[in-house]
Amino acid sequence: DKWGRVPWEHQTETVQDMVTASDNGQSGHFLWIPVGMGKTYIVLKYLRNLMDRSQLPPYVVYTLPSSAMQSVLTEVEAFGFAVEILVPLKSKTVAAKEHHGTTPHKHRITLIEHDHLRRCAEDLSRLAPETVFIIDEVH
Repeated sequence: DKWGRVPWEHQTETVQDMVTASDNGQSGHFLWIPVGMGKTYIVLKYLRNLMDRSQLPPYVVYTLPSSAMQSVLTEVEAFGFAVEILVPLKSKTVAAKEHHGTTPHKHRITLIEHDHLRRCAEDLSRLAPETVFIIDEVH
């Protein structure tokens, strides 16, 4: 990342485990580690690995609670990914990086609030075969 952070050992091991599993045909990963232990870093490092090896699908959808939007946006940008915030509401004010609609753009990480996900279900279902879905804060 642009901050030059040195990953913790568990982060490096987890990314490597995800890469190995993916290389062996596993199509899904579930991370469950305590708050503050670097899940976002792990996920973005894994995505960067896929991108560097030309294995990242054209769509990456990262769904998260509104309370995490700014911190995740900052992390995504630190890794040098193109990013957009998908807002499926017509009345909401357009802010920097926001894209109004229900279809993400290719070749960027699309952030969408959990509460907005249902409004995009049809388009996201259609794109699912060529999408990495990240569901932040599953509980």
